[in-house]
Amino acid sequence: MNRRNAYLITAALALFSAVPALAAPAVDHNREFQACLTLAEKRPAEALESAQTWLNRGGGDHARLCQALALFHKGDFTTAGARLEELAPVLGKDDPKAGASILGRAGWAWLRAGDNVRAERGPTAAPWRSSRTTWIC
Repeated sequence: MNRRNAYLITAALALFSAVPALAAPAVDHNREFQACLTLAEKRPAEALESAQTWLNRGGGDHARLCQALALFHKGDFTTAGARLEELAPVLGKDDPKAGASILGRAGWAWLRAGDNVRAERGPTAAPWRSSRTTWIC
């Protein structure tokens, strides 16, 4: 796992732990999220299935984030980039660092997909960005 992956996972976990559970108490969403992120890096095809099952049980945007990251690790960079762009403002509205991290991964996906224009516009398009936000590239 490289540094960017570690930061993305840490930021996503911090964001997720602050959100109350949206489904039945029997589902431990924090545990599901951690397991899904780990699986996404190691076995992305299985992670897609696991995230879909979790989504059906109320996983919400975090299950969708896991799906997007699994698509990224599977090599479907175009789909991953589009999904990450959709999720960044939703998950970044309360935590701009988490949103920036997700948007950064979207940019990386677009670069890997060969779409440099879309990769470069990401950070400037962040709707939650405050005037004090500093982008590090």
